[in-house]
Amino acid sequence: MLYVLLATMAAASCGASGEPPQLSRAPAATARPVTPAPLALSADPVERPGAPLPLADPLQVELDAIEQRGSAPLLSGDGKFILQTGSGTSDDVPGRWTWLSVMDITGAGKGRSVFALGDSDAVTKRARLAEMRAILDEQVWSPMTRYEMAEDTTVQARLHGLGMSQPMVGHGEGLTVMFHEPVLIVRDESGRELIRRSYPAWSPRIYRLGHYCSMLTDLVGVAGSRAHGLLLVSIHSSGSPEFCESTGDMQVVRFSPK
Repeated sequence: MLYVLLATMAAASCGASGEPPQLSRAPAATARPVTPAPLALSADPVERPGAPLPLADPLQVELDAIEQRGSAPLLSGDGKFILQTGSGTSDDVPGRWTWLSVMDITGAGKGRSVFALGDSDAVTKRARLAEMRAILDEQVWSPMTRYEMAEDTTVQARLHGLGMSQPMVGHGEGLTVMFHEPVLIVRDESGRELIRRSYPAWSPRIYRLGHYCSMLTDLVGVAGSRAHGLLLVSIHSSGSPEFCESTGDMQVVRFSPK
């Protein structure tokens, strides 16, 4: 069989003169089975040099740019609003969605949110983009400073029935921010306290299945504008028993920017 295969290949590869190359039949005793090389299988298309790249959805590109712009909280020029953006997925909604949210920090209730679904039709996506652009164009927005977070070693970690609660401390703009439930403490570079206030409302009381949950609340993030005397504080609450879900919230704190 090997001789027939070689002869066939030789006939197909004759030169312009029509003279086939001289072949000799290998002894059967020296023939060895040939193991084919494994195929490289991939779900991704193979990129070939010079091949054009697939075109990106221009609407999604702009949504991604808006999300990136608000990745750090933005403070409005009049000091009344904080704008944030983000994206995510949900079991209830197909596709990836991008959101833009405006928090009214005056308490006047003028906050609003816009959601754009990545798999929406172009008309709907374009309309959501127009809403986001209009909000961004209403004000001059300045990024707030994200503080660096580390474990708060001034207090011990706390335990509840399902795990450990570790307090964090934020450092930024020369300030140190701590939350020792329910007290928020803010110090400047010299160690002088700018804030020492109790916020019992930050600690949720959750009632489930006839029982109050044992909840612990800790600081997990801080963004600030010291020039405006403004902090955006992110807190996280966890607890037990197992039917007591974890919760997160953001709080606005004002102080005298001295």
